[in-house]
Amino acid sequence: MTKILFLLATVTFLSACGSNSILQSITVSSVVDTEQNQWVQFDSKLKMGALQFPALTLPILNPRNTTELLGKVSLSPGADGTNLLSVQANLNQLHSNALAQDNLLPNGNIIPVSGMSGVVSIKISERSKIYIGSSATQFLLGVALSIPAFDSIGKYVPGGAGLFLPLPKASNVDGAAGVFTGGNGQNGIGIFILVPNTIQFQQKQSNGLAMKMAATSRIPSIESKAAMVISDENSSVNTNLKRSLYFMSLKPQVLSIK
Repeated sequence: MTKILFLLATVTFLSACGSNSILQSITVSSVVDTEQNQWVQFDSKLKMGALQFPALTLPILNPRNTTELLGKVSLSPGADGTNLLSVQANLNQLHSNALAQDNLLPNGNIIPVSGMSGVVSIKISERSKIYIGSSATQFLLGVALSIPAFDSIGKYVPGGAGLFLPLPKASNVDGAAGVFTGGNGQNGIGIFILVPNTIQFQQKQSNGLAMKMAATSRIPSIESKAAMVISDENSSVNTNLKRSLYFMSLKPQVLSIK
């Protein structure tokens, strides 16, 4: 019976299009607006059993000027029983206005990306965050959503844990998606993507003076290539995590975001 439930957990909650990723599909697009700001958007479709996202849009506000919109995170239930999650972000303005470096998930663990220095984050709610990082050849865009309903899972997984798996091969997107657990308020879902960096961040001028980027820029250009850190889904911790996710996904529930 245990083996049957384990297989059902994998198929029901984590399987998608031949991949064990929580994502069924993801697409990425990029545009430059009239002010020469680079916007990147990803649109994803997730399978989570009977669990549903609320119809919700979270603005990404400039932490230095909360009247300025830097992007948005949109969630909604899909018509086919899936859940839709889209992230739209102004990379130039995020680069210029993020207040501090931060490469930690809400549970305190490092995000599932290696080789990317100077990652920054911006809060989109009390605990949920957007992440961005840049090197000479790549940029990172990620989101971590804190979901209070997942606190029931964290209670049965000792310490902070994370189960991040590759995105479906058919998406042709380099990234990872999955769940993270911890104490109360430290549990949820994360998606991270790496895309070739063709963006030229330009210094802007104020009162005729160049706004110089500090030598310790929060997002420096580096030559090393970043890569996703993929979890061992067959470890004892992640086996328990998948089993807990399965049982949770059986009960219809509209999730809230913290």
